[in-house]
Amino acid sequence: MRHIRQIALQEIGKKGQEQLRQSFATIVGIGALGTVVAELLCRAGIGKLLLIDRDLVEISNLQRQSLFNQNDLGKPKAESAEKHLKLIDDSIITASHNLNLTGENINIIKSDIVLDCTDNLETKMLLNEYCIKNNIPLVHGSALGTKGFVFVSTKNACLNCIYSSKKSEMSCESGGVLNTITHLVASLQANEAVKILTGKMPEESLIMADIWNNEFEKIKVRRNINCEVCNGIYELLEAQKMNEKSKEQGIENLELTIKPCKTESAMRVIPKPNISINFNKLKNNFKTIAEAQNLIVLEKEGEIIVFRHGELLFKDLKDIHKIESIAREIYISGV
Repeated sequence: MRHIRQIALQEIGKKGQEQLRQSFATIVGIGALGTVVAELLCRAGIGKLLLIDRDLVEISNLQRQSLFNQNDLGKPKAESAEKHLKLIDDSIITASHNLNLTGENINIIKSDIVLDCTDNLETKMLLNEYCIKNNIPLVHGSALGTKGFVFVSTKNACLNCIYSSKKSEMSCESGGVLNTITHLVASLQANEAVKILTGKMPEESLIMADIWNNEFEKIKVRRNINCEVCNGIYELLEAQKMNEKSKEQGIENLELTIKPCKTESAMRVIPKPNISINFNKLKNNFKTIAEAQNLIVLEKEGEIIVFRHGELLFKDLKDIHKIESIAREIYISGV
């Protein structure tokens, strides 16, 4: 039976508690951060929670993902978390999805607030674009080693404003993380969510913490006037939608036109239909020489200029068969 918690805190009060009961939050990433955020919001009296994660519970997760236990091993994280939350408060409306968010399915996260608890750079930026476009507060959290970061992304200043030049630092996939910093970051995220959902002003600064050295810092953030997202350019949302269509058609079966460019100084590859290329994915698979907003220069048997819409220029290679083979490799890697 649903009940309203009576909280004596003047910061929340009965009105705030009722606002929480009427609120709908989405948590993306049910791992070290997401499990703690989900439990805290559940115990705080949130009305509805949507949990999204594509992974299964592994033994290594148990050292910091405190909502799980050994009985959850091998099971989907989102579904397992939902079952544990129901044991805490079965009056909360919950839903869980074991899926990978893309530009095609991201509308599923539409809610009053979204909490970014992922460890994946591209998903973080995808969430940022969607939330800015749809005017949804996004509470970002990340942790690596003993350090953690929390930031509320809004139209005043978004995640891309502060991380566009430091994107390589945003993932904890490649390193270890201390469980105490993930709990601290998650607690701060949940706290910001409660403030937002009860009509209070959230923290506008970027919060940085090093729990090992007991260091805590708040950095004032200003909107980057050159930020593509704040200026209405949602590159990942559009690229992923186009990529999904390309995958449906089959990258291997793309029709490629290969011919010399007008000056005959390079060989030109034109795919039909056009493909939106993800430069970050290409950089993981090819040596990069240079990069601009709409093109990237790769090194593989000579220089290859890759345009974001999918056209390629091979400056050194002339062998048609090799060009076609490398072109398809680029398209598969960059989609």
